[in-house]
Amino acid sequence: MTRTWWWACLLLLVTAVALSPSARAEPYMAVREGYSCGQCHVNHTGGGLRNGFGVIYAQTALPAYEWPKEGEVETTRFTDAGLSGTVSIGANLRLNNTTVFEADSTFRDNVIGHIDTQNTFSIAEGNLYLKLDVLAERISVYLDQTFAPFFGAREAFVMAENLPGGAYVKAGQILQPFGIRLLDDAAAIRTVTGFRYDTPQLGIEAGLDAKPHVISLAVTDNGGTAFGKKVIGSGALVYREWRLGLSGSFADQTVEDDFVYRAIGGAWGGFALGRLTALAEVDFVHDSALEVTQLAGLAEFDILFARGVNGKISYDYHDRDIAFGNDHRSRLVMGFEVFPVQFFQVSLLYDLRMDIPQASAADRADRLVLQLHGFL
Repeated sequence: MTRTWWWACLLLLVTAVALSPSARAEPYMAVREGYSCGQCHVNHTGGGLRNGFGVIYAQTALPAYEWPKEGEVETTRFTDAGLSGTVSIGANLRLNNTTVFEADSTFRDNVIGHIDTQNTFSIAEGNLYLKLDVLAERISVYLDQTFAPFFGAREAFVMAENLPGGAYVKAGQILQPFGIRLLDDAAAIRTVTGFRYDTPQLGIEAGLDAKPHVISLAVTDNGGTAFGKKVIGSGALVYREWRLGLSGSFADQTVEDDFVYRAIGGAWGGFALGRLTALAEVDFVHDSALEVTQLAGLAEFDILFARGVNGKISYDYHDRDIAFGNDHRSRLVMGFEVFPVQFFQVSLLYDLRMDIPQASAADRADRLVLQLHGFL
C-alpha cells in the first residue's frame, strides 16, 4: 500500500510536469480571458502584485464605469504601479461585514453546541507588495507583506525569469503551486490539501510560463508538520476557451523505522463559453500514518451579467474518509461581485453550510458576507 501510493504520486508529479498552466488568484478571470497567471501578476503562479498589464486590465476591462472619464479632469489616463524604472508597488485591502446565523450542534437529538446570530466587521486581507528589479526583466526581489489580519511575510523571494523557453526560478518563502488558487481559503480544496494563502513555506520553485504549457515544480520545507521536505508539482494545458491540469504533492518521513507519508493528487480545469465561466477541481489526500484518504472537490460557475458585474455560484464538498459513509460536509456559496470603478470591488455572498449534526455549531452556521475591496 505504501509503495503503491508513493509510485502513484510520483507518476502524477511527472505527468503534471509533462503537461502544463493553472488558474489562480481570481481564477475565473484568467479562465474567462484565456490568460495564464503570469499574464497579470508578477508571481507566475498567481496572486500578489499585478504587473503592468494587470494594472491596465484593472482599469479598462474590470470596472463598470471608468471614473473620471478622459477629459473630465486634468489627469493622466492610467494609474501606474511603478515608482520608478526599478521599483513597483501594489496593495490589497478587504474589509468584511459578516453575519453568522444561529445554529446548533446535536448528538442523538441532544443539543451539544449552540451559537446565536452575530454580526462582525473584520479585515480579511491587508497586504502590501514590493518588487525591486535588480536586473530589468531578468532578476528581481519580491515581497508580499501581510499587515492584517496578522503580521508576517506571505511571500519573500528572489526570482530569475524570462529564461530560455519562458522558464523561471524563484527561491525564498513561497505559496505552494497546487491546483486552483482560490481566494476563498475556506473551500475544501484549500483547507483539506493545506494549500492556502496563510500556509507559505520556504523552498525553491522552478517552472515554465509559455502558453499553452505552464509548469511549476517546487521543493519546500513542510511547515513544522510531522513530515519533512515536500515536493509539489502542477501543470496544465491552457487555451483561450479551456484549460486542464494535474497537481501532485508528496512528503515523507521515517518515524521509528516506519515509512510515513502524505500524498495528494488532483485534477482541475475550466472553460469559458460566452458569458459563462466554469471551474472544477477534485483532490485526493492520503495520510499513511492514519490510513485515511480524504476527498475534496469544487465546482464554480461565474456569469458576466454586464461589464463589471459578475454572478457567482460554487459548491464544494469534503469527504473526511472515503472508506466510511455519512461523514461528508459541503458548502454552497452564491452571490454577486461588482467592480463599479477602477481598483474597487463590492461583493455580497451567501455561504450555506451543510455538515454532520455533531459538527461544531460554528461549522454548521450559514454566513452572509459583504466585502469592500480596494486594490492596486
